[in-house]
Amino acid sequence: MGIFLTIIHVISCLLLILVILLQAGRGQGLTSAAFGSGNVQSLLGTRTGDFLTKATTVAAICFLVTCIGLDILEAQKSRSLLRGPGTKAPLDIEQIKKALEKIKAETPAKVDAAAQGVEKAAGDLKKTAAEAVDAMAVKTAEVKQAVAEQVPAVKAAAASAANVVKEKAVEVKQAVAAQVPAAKETEKAAQ
Repeated sequence: MGIFLTIIHVISCLLLILVILLQAGRGQGLTSAAFGSGNVQSLLGTRTGDFLTKATTVAAICFLVTCIGLDILEAQKSRSLLRGPGTKAPLDIEQIKKALEKIKAETPAKVDAAAQGVEKAAGDLKKTAAEAVDAMAVKTAEVKQAVAEQVPAVKAAAASAANVVKEKAVEVKQAVAAQVPAAKETEKAAQ
């Protein structure tokens, strides 16, 4: 049926092309080039224009009908992706039960292995944390020792700086005391 409809469709296409090209238009179509400057009506008779118009209508209707027919045939062959398959595979309950038992048997072993892995990781973490705490304690002791070593030097530097300040204060005091009598004399002379 599909092959027959396809053949009819191709014939109607070719016939439609031929009939349209034979009709006279503004440029007289292909008839002016094929049959000289004469008219198709003079070659095929006086009623050729009416015949070609009716042949165009029939060929167009035939073309449209075969297009719709081919579409319907193609739609029946294909199936929608949204529809499920026509036949369903039967369920094998025994295989499902065996698979569930196998999973149940494997699950405790996997859980035990995972628990051992977690315990090992926790032990490694505790060990690393203890090492970090020990390292911090050692660094803290080293810092305390360094500070304790620097305290006497800082105290000595502070005492030395205090002595220098005292000496300078005494020198400034003496210089000011020496200048006071001269300033008084200058003040008396200025009056």
